[in-house]
Amino acid sequence: MTIAPAAAAHWTQEGLRLLGEQSRLRPELWLQQADALGMAGRLLESRDVLRTAASLLPAQARAQRARLTVSRATMEWKLGRYKGATSLLLRELADHDGRPESETAALQMGVATVALRTADFPTAIDWGERALHSAATIGAPMQITAVRGLLALAHILAGDSARSTDYLDLVLEVVDEADDRQLVGQIDTLVAIGWTEMFLGHYDAALRHLGQGLDHSRRTGQSLMLADLFAASAYVLMWLGQLDKAVTYADDALEAASLVGSNEPRSLADAVNAAVSMWRGDFAGALKICEESLSQAGPEPTPYRSAILGMLGNALLLNGDPAGCVRTVIEAGGGPDMSGFEAPVRPLWLRLLTGAELARGDVAAADMWAGRAASAVSPDRPPGQLGFALLARAEVHLAREDAAAAEVACEAGAAFRAARMPLYEATARLTAGIALSVVDRRPEGLAQLERARALFAGCGATALSELADQEHCRFAARTPPPTIGITPGI
Repeated sequence: MTIAPAAAAHWTQEGLRLLGEQSRLRPELWLQQADALGMAGRLLESRDVLRTAASLLPAQARAQRARLTVSRATMEWKLGRYKGATSLLLRELADHDGRPESETAALQMGVATVALRTADFPTAIDWGERALHSAATIGAPMQITAVRGLLALAHILAGDSARSTDYLDLVLEVVDEADDRQLVGQIDTLVAIGWTEMFLGHYDAALRHLGQGLDHSRRTGQSLMLADLFAASAYVLMWLGQLDKAVTYADDALEAASLVGSNEPRSLADAVNAAVSMWRGDFAGALKICEESLSQAGPEPTPYRSAILGMLGNALLLNGDPAGCVRTVIEAGGGPDMSGFEAPVRPLWLRLLTGAELARGDVAAADMWAGRAASAVSPDRPPGQLGFALLARAEVHLAREDAAAAEVACEAGAAFRAARMPLYEATARLTAGIALSVVDRRPEGLAQLERARALFAGCGATALSELADQEHCRFAARTPPPTIGITPGI
C-alpha cells in the first residue's frame, strides 16, 4: 500500500474477483482497494469503489465508516467538488458527538483541508485546532504532526507569519529527525511544509522538503500530491530566478496533473506554467494557457482558480488589454479587498492592478491600488511584500514625473534583493533607471539599467533583458523616456 499502491490496487482487485459474491461481505477489502487507487492518483476509480464500499458497511462499523468518509471526501475535493466533500465530513462528524478519537481528528482535519483549498483560512484554522486537540487527546504523534503542518500553512496564508513559524518549528522537529520509512505516509505534510517555507522565504529549506516529497512519491508511486510537489518547486525556483529549472518542474507538474485527471491540480500546474511563460517573454502563449485552463475549470472558487484567473489578468495586460486585466484580477481576488488571494502575495496582485491602471491612463485609480498594496503589507513583512508595495508606489510617482520615483524604486530593489527575488529586483531596477532618466541623473540611471539587464539575463528572462538593454541605449543617447512598460506580476 505505501511502497507500490498501483500494485496493491491490482492484487486487491484480484482478491475481490476470486471472492466473487462473497466480496460484498468484505467491505474492508473494497476500502483497501479504494485507498490504493487514490494514492496512485486514480481518483475517479477510487471514488467509485468508495461508493460501493459505503453501501456494504454495517451500521455499527463506525471507525471504518469514518475512515471511508475521509477517503471519499479527499477524492471529492481533489476532483473539485468541495461542497460535497465538506458535507460528507460534517455529516459523519455529527455521528461522532465530538468524541476525541483518531477518526474524529481525521474528519476534522478533512474539513480544515477543504477550507484551506477554498481560501477560507479562518475556517481552516478553526477546524485544524479542533483536529489538533482530538489528536493530542488520544496521543497520535504523526497525526499531530500532520495537523500542525496544515496549521502552519493556514496561518501563513491568513497573514500570521509568527504563528505559522511556531507550528512549522514543531513540525520540523519531527520531520527532520524521521527516517525514510516514517516519512512514507507523510507526503501531504511535506507538501504543506514546502508551501509554508516558500511563503516565509525559506527557499532552500522548501526545495529540500519538496524534494523529499518528490523522492518518496516517485519511489512509491504515490502520485496523488505529485502535481502539488512539482508546482510548489517550480514557484520556488521562479522566485529565485532560476527559470530554466522552473520550466522543467512546471512541465512535470502539468504531466502529473494530466495523469490524475482532475481540474484541481491541472489548474495549479497551468498557473505556474503561465507565470514562467510570461517571465520568458511568451505573452501570447501564457494567455492561451490561461484561457484553455479556465475553459475546463469548475465554478467553485479556490486558490488555484484564483491563481489562474490572476494569471489571465496579467497575460491580458501584457497582451495590451489593461481594462481586461483590472476586471479579471478583481474577480480573481473576490472583490476589491483581494481576500481571495493569499495574504503573502496580496501586495503582488495589488501592484499588478496599479500597473494596469497606469497602462490605461488612470493615475488616480493606480494611486488607490498602490495605497492598498502598502496597507496589505503585514507587520512582520514576509519576503517581497514590502518590495511590491514600494514598486507600485514608485510606478505611480514615475507616471506623475515625481522625483521620488527613483528613490522609492531603488528601495524596492533593495527589498527584493534581501528577499532573494532577482526577477523582481530587476523589475525595480528597470523602473529606477527610467525614473533617473527623467531627472537627468545619468550615471546612476545607467548603473540601475545595467544591473536590471544583468539580472534578467542571469535568470533566463531574455526578452526583459533586451528591454533593459534598449532602455540603457536610449538613456545613453539621451532620447526622451517612453511610458514605463509593465513586467510580469508573478
